[in-house]
Parts: sequence; C-alpha cells; structure tokens
Amino acid sequence: RVAGGALQEAMGVEERQEYALAVDDYTRCLELRPADADAATPMFERAQAERALGRWAAASADYDAAAELFLRRKQKKEAKIAQAQAAFATFEAGDVARALTRLETLSRQLYSSDVRAALVACYWKAGEVAKAEDQWLGLCDMEGAVCTKYVDKSWLLGYRKWTPSLVDSMADFLALRVRAAT
Repeated sequence: RVAGGALQEAMGVEERQEYALAVDDYTRCLELRPADADAATPMFERAQAERALGRWAAASADYDAAAELFLRRKQKKEAKIAQAQAAFATFEAGDVARALTRLETLSRQLYSSDVRAALVACYWKAGEVAKAEDQWLGLCDMEGAVCTKYVDKSWLLGYRKWTPSLVDSMADFLALRVRAAT
C-alpha cells in the first residue's frame, strides 16, 4: 500500500469510531513514513484515536510528536493545535502542573481565548483561585472572545476537543462564579 492510501483507510476506520483499529492503521502509516515530515498528519490522527480510547499518556506523546513534525513543515498553526491538545491530554492524565506550564507557555505565544479558558480550568483545578479569576476576566476582555460558550459542555467536548476533566474543571469554576455573584 502507498502511504496516502493507508492514511485514507485509517481515517475511514476512525470515522466509523473503531478507534483501536484506527490506532493500528495509523501506526502502519507511520511505519511507511517513519521520520518524514508527512508523518505529521497520521501522528496527529493517531493521537486523536488514542484520545478517544482514553489513553491520555499515549495521546499526549503523539500530539507532541505531531507538533514537532508540523513545525518541520512550517505549519505553526497545526503545531500549536497539537501542543494544546497535548496539554489537554496531560491534564486528563492527572499531571495538572505540567498541563499548567504548557498552557501558560501557549497563552504567551497565542492570542487564543480557548487556550486561556483552558488555563482558567487548570488554575482552578490546581487551587489557584485568584489566577483563575484574573485569567477569566482577561479572557472575557479579549476581542472576539465569547465567554458564554464555555458553559456548554458539549461544545467544549465536541467542537473545542477539550477532555472530560478539563470540561468539569471549567464547569466547577463557572458554577462557583455564579454562586458568588448571587
């Protein structure tokens, strides 16, 4: 099989939500292009399948590898997306401190309300209430930020691709903000 055909096949398997098979198929794709910059997409997609299976450490490692491969191709936006997803998976794996460090770095590099909102959730989980509140207020002042969307768990999970614990941490933060305001 040629690498492109194998990739399309793997993506079809993932689309059918057969994630364990998709991981195997993406691994085969990577064997066809081991150190090639073209490995960025199958590496990222394998991370997505690992994420769907709840294999957070494996997903984080693959997101990190994909970010490096995207950078080799000068695809900075894709690299930053992969780095953010790696931070989310790291949070889900229970390493809040490392996720926090990664998101702080990304928040300095990007004008992204999503990264900053995830940082709010991390600060909250880490017990850094004042930092969470400050970050939230700064986020809501950003041009184009729609802070009201962050109450929608299905939007965060499905569209923004946050992990379940990150979504729960944001919900806890927002619930306490509402209680404090009343």
